[in-house]
Amino acid sequence: RMQAVACVRFTADASFVLTASEDFNLRVWKAEASRKLAPASRREQAALDYRAHLLKRHAHAPQVRKIARSRNLPKMVKKLRDRRTDERQRARDKLQRQMDHSRPGTVQPEASRSKVVVREIE
Repeated sequence: RMQAVACVRFTADASFVLTASEDFNLRVWKAEASRKLAPASRREQAALDYRAHLLKRHAHAPQVRKIARSRNLPKMVKKLRDRRTDERQRARDKLQRQMDHSRPGTVQPEASRSKVVVREIE
C-alpha cells in the first residue's frame, strides 16, 4: 500500500534495501529475501557452506550460471527502474527526431557530463 517510490538505496553492507515513498514512508527490505536475519546454527551454516561450494564447483554449467546470476527484484523497484529507462529512451528519441528534422548543426546533443554541472564559477 505504498505510494509511488521516490528513492531506493542499499545499505553500506548491501544486506538491506531502503525505499522511501511519496507518502513519507520508509521501508527496510532484506536484500536477499531467503536469508535469515538471526544467526545461523552450525547445521544451517554447514548447509549454506555446502550449497556455496556446490555453486563454485559447478559454476561452469550453463544452467547453474543462469540460476546463480538471476536476481528477483521487488515489483516496485523493477517498475521504477523500467520507468526511468523508458524516460531516458524517450528523451534520446526526441533529441534524435529533432536532429533529423532540423538543419545540420543547429541542434547539438548535450554531453552527459555537462548536464551534471549546475554552475561554473570563473
